[in-house]
Amino acid sequence: RVWDHTINILAGVFGFESEQICSDIDLAAVAQSQRKLPDFDVDAAYEQQVKPLYSAIITFLSRAGFSWQDEQSGDIHWLREANQNMIDAIKASKHLRKNLVAAAASTDEEQRAMYNNMRVQLSLLIRELEEVRLASVDESPVLSLDHLHLILHDHCDTFNARMATAMTEGRMSGELAVSLLNDSNYGQEIFSKLVEMGETLFVRHSRSLSDAEREVLLSEDELLELET
Repeated sequence: RVWDHTINILAGVFGFESEQICSDIDLAAVAQSQRKLPDFDVDAAYEQQVKPLYSAIITFLSRAGFSWQDEQSGDIHWLREANQNMIDAIKASKHLRKNLVAAAASTDEEQRAMYNNMRVQLSLLIRELEEVRLASVDESPVLSLDHLHLILHDHCDTFNARMATAMTEGRMSGELAVSLLNDSNYGQEIFSKLVEMGETLFVRHSRSLSDAEREVLLSEDELLELET
């Protein structure tokens, strides 16, 4: 599946093994111990693992003779959307790779800590999404996904506060701050795209949600209200 290959590619970008991400290993400890990220060619991995499968899916959908109404209202539309979100997450991760590698080898502990935290949190998101996918039918994944939306907002607040403190205390240069801000945008894009994929592929269209479950799948505005 595209999701399995997406896990493999993102794990490589973030400097972990996919088996580590999908286990209960302490990823923060692994990241702290790494002074050099394993070599990984994200473009080659995408071309070999994801692109052929994604192309086959799109070709099938385009040739299957579905009506416009089928594509807009049925699983066809949602399958295409979920796969596109995974592709977008992989493309965004490519922009992070260079600075993740540089940070792992850096003697600047603030730089190492910020980038390590970024790749660990994104990897933990993958872990949680895989747990949602594997959840049994009598477990509801809906609130788990709401929890992930809240985590993203919390991460952003923590990241901005930590960066502001580091700059105020002279532990972070303006150049590093600019790089972190740019890369945090890519990180947020990856996070959002993967959660959207999870909602589409693992919840809305792989399960028959009851009306009650749909009502507790909170909107973005409702999630923000919970934080205030």
